[in-house]
Amino acid sequence: MFHDYIGPEHIYVALLEDADSGAVEVLEAQGVDREAALAEAAGLLTPEPEHELPGQLKFTAQAKRVLELSMEEARTLNSTYVGTEHLMLGVLRVHKAGELQGADCLEAVTLERARPLVLERMARASDAAYAFDAQFRPASYVLFCLRLRWTLLFMNQTYEERILFALGLPEKPRRTIFDKESLRPAFAAAVKVMRIADWVQFLGLLLIASAYGWTLRQKTPLSELLSANVGLTTGLLATGLALFGGSLLLLRDLHAKALAIWAARDAVPPT
Repeated sequence: MFHDYIGPEHIYVALLEDADSGAVEVLEAQGVDREAALAEAAGLLTPEPEHELPGQLKFTAQAKRVLELSMEEARTLNSTYVGTEHLMLGVLRVHKAGELQGADCLEAVTLERARPLVLERMARASDAAYAFDAQFRPASYVLFCLRLRWTLLFMNQTYEERILFALGLPEKPRRTIFDKESLRPAFAAAVKVMRIADWVQFLGLLLIASAYGWTLRQKTPLSELLSANVGLTTGLLATGLALFGGSLLLLRDLHAKALAIWAARDAVPPT
């Protein structure tokens, strides 16, 4: 176009170019046809004769207003980012103020309906960012167990908070899930398994450590130790390993219950 500036119309057209963007989703949800809007918006950009452009294009006052309003909308909606959906809210506000002429497709779009649509998209984006595969994955299970031990050793949290932290959820999604009354029974079942797993694992490690400590305290040769104390040492070691292995099975069950809680976070409780 060889324009030496960036105006709100350029931002508007750029938002319409991406058919999968949040901006287009907001418009289409209110009955705006993207192709028709794009054809109309193209008429807002009049090509100028070819000439040399400056190294850095300047934003017009109206374009700066779009960016400012977009950031304002993002803050109002408690968003941690400014996406295309927020930019479209900024464009809409500039259009409603009469600073973007010729975009007739936006006449039927209201901010009152657009904001809830943006909130819905933000919620879906949040879910996608913290989505978990409900199927068993060794890597996710190992990370779950490691985080669980970390919370036990270094963090003062409730059992419910430890379970959600072990899934790798940030604080905001953890708080949202924990506050749901419909998930209380599932939490209670998971906490019961977790308490048993903690004690079984502790006893298993205690017996393994006892068997190792017993061998270190003996001053007799290894051959005599094995023949004289094989029953005690092997018994402690075998029992400890069995308990520790049992605790890992319990943690596997806990991992499955935690994933089930995440999967049911949006479920409507039966009436």
